[in-house]
Formats: sequence, structure tokens, C-alpha cells
Amino acid sequence: MKEIPFKKEEIGKRVRLLREKFHLTESSFVSKIIVDGGKCSVSMLNRIENGKQLPTSEFLWSIKETFGVNIDELLFGKKITEVALLSELRNKLSLIHISEPTRL
Repeated sequence: MKEIPFKKEEIGKRVRLLREKFHLTESSFVSKIIVDGGKCSVSMLNRIENGKQLPTSEFLWSIKETFGVNIDELLFGKKITEVALLSELRNKLSLIHISEPTRL
């Protein structure tokens, strides 16, 4: 299975923009984010915003629940709809050529 190449710097910029959109300091932002059963640290947020670390799934889920943000928008910069996914899958499948097995 192909891995998705996440761009840490781009994700960090989007997280920072989200925080600034809500006019929150780093401290007030992390106080709302739950990671590993506790609050997120300012240093973790700083590493994410500066593109040094990818956010964890818990971090992303907490942002989604707290701020109503689509995780795809944070990761990829756009909403990924079912229609777009189906279209991409259809295009990839059309490139696959299934041939009849060779008979001996």
C-alpha cells in the first residue's frame, strides 16, 4: 500500500492559521486539545506549527471535535469528498489491464 506523503510544514501552517482564526494564544489553544488522555503541550504545538512534527491522530481528532474542522482540510488543504475519491479510483482502475491467463 502506498504511503501518503504528508507535508509537515503545510500542516503546521494550517494548524497555526486555525489557532489564529480563533484568536487563541498557544497556551489557550492547547488547553482545549486532549492528547494521550491529557492536555497537549505548548512545545508539541510549537513543533507541529513549525513543521518539525506531524500531529498525532488524537491531536487531529481533538481539533475536529473542538473546532469543527475537517481533518482532510488540515492534512491536505482541501475537503476530500466521496465523489472525488470515487472519481480518482475510477481513473486508476481504468488504467489496469486484466489479461486472460496463459494456458499451457
